Amino acid sequence: MKDQISKRTIFNDYHLESLNRLVKDETEYREFMQALNKTRKGLVFICEVRPELKKEIYPQFTALNRLVGALCPNPNDPNRLDNPFH
Repeated sequence: MKDQISKRTIFNDYHLESLNRLVKDETEYREFMQALNKTRKGLVFICEVRPELKKEIYPQFTALNRLVGALCPNPNDPNRLDNPFH
């Protein structure tokens, strides 16, 4: 699997190990995901209060959405966690 990943992505073993160490258990995972979600909400709030900043904030919001999407449980995994935002 290592070879398949290295051929398809820029991520290497260091990145994958770092992601695996990011949170130690389900509680930390939920807290981490909730913090990312709060950050997304904060960016939306800034755009609402300061619409002139939307163009600058949009790339950050998009990057954060992509990260959250990548870290969400796989909906096809029968052993997946419940919604991490609750």
